[in-house]
Amino acid sequence: MATKQDILEQLVEEYLIHQGYFVQHNIKYRPDKHRPDYDSKKDSNYSDIDVIGFHPSRSDKKKVLAVSCKSWQNGLNPNYWKNKIEKDEKVGGKDAWKTFRELANEKWSEAFVMKVREVTGEKNFTHVTAVTRLNGEKEIWENHKPFQEALDGIPVEILTLQKMVKQIQKNLTTTLARTEVGRLLQVFLAAKIKLWYSDNSEFEYSLWILRSLKFSARLNKCISSHVLTHFLVAGQICSSILDRIRFLEG
Repeated sequence: MATKQDILEQLVEEYLIHQGYFVQHNIKYRPDKHRPDYDSKKDSNYSDIDVIGFHPSRSDKKKVLAVSCKSWQNGLNPNYWKNKIEKDEKVGGKDAWKTFRELANEKWSEAFVMKVREVTGEKNFTHVTAVTRLNGEKEIWENHKPFQEALDGIPVEILTLQKMVKQIQKNLTTTLARTEVGRLLQVFLAAKIKLWYSDNSEFEYSLWILRSLKFSARLNKCISSHVLTHFLVAGQICSSILDRIRFLEG
């Protein structure tokens, strides 16, 4: 059970579990030392695959999903990052390609593909970039041929926080959720806190909370300080897409 993972990783796990996947976190990989272009100074440190999902009954390329999580408050702008990588520019003082090394560097791409195949025993899979918010057209990213070629023809997709939470909400029951984020969403439902979404691409939370002391007391009984701490962390991550909070008296 994931208890200390990144909040977005927890959401990915909860989402995949509801889709029927088995999940593994933080699988380390690095380039093959026997490659002629291996540089011990630059390639000796491990990177990791944030989440791998394995679906036992699927037979297509989505039987295995290799997920890279980007918990950026400003979300992902595919065109911006694609251009930065192509021009070999820096972002925040760091080479842009290093942020997406498995998509942009041949030896890291090879190591990534080999590790996924080693862990799952499957040749085909789908690379997924999970993001808090999508700023722009996902097709720019998903149809970018250099990414697909780097991954030996593996398809590339973007998965948004909005899509994950919507799907998780549809599938939640009273059975204890696997992750703390999933349990937090269950608490929201139990406390009659309603999550809703606007018609545009922005992901909005509207919390319908009774402002009476009676409700506060009831809420305090069902939410531990540990879960509240994770809620605050999640709030920080989602601050860029948290449009407004409304308090309505019942």
